[in-house]
Amino acid sequence: MTHWLVADKNQLHNQIISNSLPHALIFSGVKGAGKLEIAQWLVKRLLCQQPTDIDQNGILSACMQCKSCHLFNSHSHPDHKTIELNGLTIGVDQVRTVSRFFEKTAQLGNAQTVIISNADKMTESAANALLKTLEEPTNNSYIILLVKDAERLLPTIISRCYQINLSPPIGEKLLNQLGQQSSDPFVNLTQLSELTDPQVQLQYQSLSNNFINFLVTQQKRMMLLTELMASEHSIRWLEKVTVDLLRGHHKWHIAEYSQQNFIDNNADYLWRVYKLITVCSKQQLVLTQLNKEYSFEKLLVDIAETI
Repeated sequence: MTHWLVADKNQLHNQIISNSLPHALIFSGVKGAGKLEIAQWLVKRLLCQQPTDIDQNGILSACMQCKSCHLFNSHSHPDHKTIELNGLTIGVDQVRTVSRFFEKTAQLGNAQTVIISNADKMTESAANALLKTLEEPTNNSYIILLVKDAERLLPTIISRCYQINLSPPIGEKLLNQLGQQSSDPFVNLTQLSELTDPQVQLQYQSLSNNFINFLVTQQKRMMLLTELMASEHSIRWLEKVTVDLLRGHHKWHIAEYSQQNFIDNNADYLWRVYKLITVCSKQQLVLTQLNKEYSFEKLLVDIAETI
């Protein structure tokens, strides 16, 4: 179990022991925060026929030996269902299978569990279908929603669920736990890809250098656009570089970039750029039919005009 999940795991353990575990839960956090890890731990604990494995923190976990544990590990447990992203969204037909699943009686008797991964990608009709299931829970049934951002769920769904936001440490503490190195004192788990993959790190360095050059000169826009389209991390990297430049301006840490004079003299411009990037990021996250190339090209044009 990832170190930063221990406190949340202990909380859930106590709720199970006191028979106060909520029927529906939301685990939110960035990629790599451990949402699926803690969800599967909880499900195995609920389904286990003889939970007897006590870890070093005194938490009772699934035995991993009984029939239920073996069935779960083989992805064939009759009392558990996982809903996963099918394409760009989770549709209403997928969610309706959850209500039909809970209409059946648990075959092994302990509980019935459902994990919905990427629940923030549900369509509106799918979300409304899930709401009906949440409003009329059956006995010993549990729904776990895994999301990057809980605010993208319907408020009515959020109000019917118990929320746990998984918060990994940042900076040196995170690096120690991951066994990685970085000169960035603000490093966080969203940077896991470039921390652990040298090829991704090279892509980040190239894009960041070309983006800063574009900020200074407004030139080579099409070359930068090509780079932006080549990586799934592009919009996050643009945001990180801009934030680092602003931190350098305020002397919160030493900027790693060579354009210190530009940084010192263009703080207002950088702040406007940051706001443009966050708008673009939100659009790419929410608008599933958005043309990504057009979105990036418009962003670069807007940035050039902002100066």
